[in-house]
Amino acid sequence: MVMARTNAQLDDFNERARAHLRDTGELKGPDVPIGNLDIAIGDELVTRRNARWIVTTNKSRVINGARWEVTRIRHDGALDVTSLDGRGRATLPADYTMADDQLSYGYGSTVHRAQGSTVDQAIFLADEGASRNLLYVAASRARERNDIWLTREGSQPTSGSTTLTDDDIDVLRQVLKRTDQEATGSEVVWAKELGYELDDDRIHQLLTPAGRLAIQHRTVQLERGLRACNVGADDARSVVLAARKDVEKASTAADRAETDLNRSQKRLAAEEAHGLVARVKARHDIADLRSDVGLSAAEV
Repeated sequence: MVMARTNAQLDDFNERARAHLRDTGELKGPDVPIGNLDIAIGDELVTRRNARWIVTTNKSRVINGARWEVTRIRHDGALDVTSLDGRGRATLPADYTMADDQLSYGYGSTVHRAQGSTVDQAIFLADEGASRNLLYVAASRARERNDIWLTREGSQPTSGSTTLTDDDIDVLRQVLKRTDQEATGSEVVWAKELGYELDDDRIHQLLTPAGRLAIQHRTVQLERGLRACNVGADDARSVVLAARKDVEKASTAADRAETDLNRSQKRLAAEEAHGLVARVKARHDIADLRSDVGLSAAEV
């Protein structure tokens, strides 16, 4: 496995690998543009999207990261391929091969894509833009041999020399000095407080054990303050909840009082109506009595 730091470096390596295979006759027939690649019979490809509906001759599926050798190019852009991972043979239909980013050359890989892979031999094309984290990942992919080819960014790596030049040592020194590890949010906050700029290399001092210990101490202080604030907030929340319950109780009592008042008003209205009826009836009774008295006096 050959690994590069960037996609541009990988594309350059793939071009030179294919040129070599052309010279040795391992690529047969003309290049055919398929998708975003020029493909010939004999090319090694990697599928970059799962297509579990494509079944191989040994009942395997086409998956992301599988490696294949092209054995036939069909007129519509479909490819007959043989697995280099023991998955059997398959035909990749045109609607798969013609889509962008479904296929890539299989002659190398970026270090990020190679994470988790294990091979017998590996080569890392390292320039001064690499980091010690990337170097560790690349140098731990192979069981038997890991080679590191040092080169300046933009120049062509060469093999065959085991003697480190001054340029090689300088590149290696820059690689080992750089880290890809990112500061956490709290580390960035304290970096600003300590006067570091986010793009300042000195921020990596915060990633040292001493720096992390100092940050942890400050973080504990901050957490204590936040907990104190939270306690106050909890107390205030309890008061608010208690007040809300009192308001609800008062509202319920007011509703009951209003209901009782309505009942009383209805009862009073009923009583007043009953009294009015009684007064009217009494007046009629009095009038009847006066009439009777008048009649009796006349008779006498």
